[in-house]
Amino acid sequence: MIPVLQYAAAIQLVSMLSLPNLSHGGSAVADCFHYTDSDGTLVFVDEAGKIPDRYRSRTRVRTTAEGREPRATSSSVTVSDNRVYLAVTASHRGRTVNCRFLLDTGASITIISESLAERLGIPAEEITRGLTQVADGRNVPSRQTTLETLTVGPKTLHDIDVGILPVTGPPLPFDGWLGMNFLGRFRHQLDVTSQTILWSD
Repeated sequence: MIPVLQYAAAIQLVSMLSLPNLSHGGSAVADCFHYTDSDGTLVFVDEAGKIPDRYRSRTRVRTTAEGREPRATSSSVTVSDNRVYLAVTASHRGRTVNCRFLLDTGASITIISESLAERLGIPAEEITRGLTQVADGRNVPSRQTTLETLTVGPKTLHDIDVGILPVTGPPLPFDGWLGMNFLGRFRHQLDVTSQTILWSD
């Protein structure tokens, strides 16, 4: 059962238009336009004509040229059965584990499996007990701790609070749920078509 905690922030997942790829002879020159829509989503387009009239006053232009890169960076995701999986690196007290998380915008905090907590060697004295609200509204016992670092693509958070949830039944194809206490800290956009997340400063 996927845990879904109460959350105040929300983020909209939208399909983003592909940015231009005009490479030639090892260099590229192209304009990229971006604006923030009424939901607070950062939208990138490759032509000014694709910008809705009501957002033109808040549009910015970025130029990509040889020796100059846009500040936005991307990381790959896997989309399967309407779920989004992404590579995550978790580190705690000298141990680093490369793992796979499910992107979950309905979770207020990030959740790791009990198995991942064991692989990270999190000691019992660093774990507190609490309750987690799952998708059907029930509160189930859970444990919580603070990881030293959690990294997704170019983005890293230090001292991030996570829940630890035991998994019963068949093993899951992922190690945790990436929640809004990570996602809400960075402006990003999911491009389902190219299976990437674009992160921007």
